[in-house]
Amino acid sequence: MTVLDFATVGPAARASRWLADYGATVVKIGAPPKAGGVQIIPPAYAYSGHRGMQRCQIDLKADAGREAFLTLAETADVVIESFRPGVVDRLGVGYAAVSARNLGIVYCSTSGYGQTGPASQWAGHDVNYLAAGGFLHCNERGPGGKPPLPGATVADAAGGGMQAVMA
Repeated sequence: MTVLDFATVGPAARASRWLADYGATVVKIGAPPKAGGVQIIPPAYAYSGHRGMQRCQIDLKADAGREAFLTLAETADVVIESFRPGVVDRLGVGYAAVSARNLGIVYCSTSGYGQTGPASQWAGHDVNYLAAGGFLHCNERGPGGKPPLPGATVADAAGGGMQAVMA
């Protein structure tokens, strides 16, 4: 199984990591550094969170980059992305563009609050999901009556696990 992964952190990145752990070839696709920008060493989580993955840089805003990605997608089995809804379509690498070249592609789009609807454009992070779902309300209150932050990213793990199983 070959997976093309646009995710950085959160549930989609967890799904890619688990698929790599179980033997999939995962290609983590990142944007190249901006002209004149500083190349930053990957953060510590990348060494464990992105373990066992290949890496490449593709500028999806350039025609050549978009074409390079679509060429990779022709032989891939899965694409995993976690952009806000609509971004991959604007970049020309959404499901319609990819499936036009690979009818069998499994295209996994992860967003915080769905692809459509009133909250679809909201940024989503683990603690936001736990709060919106009522989980934080169930916890014992800390100083000042606020719920403490959980020690683990429960929603990211659950979402990533479901996505890996579905892929």
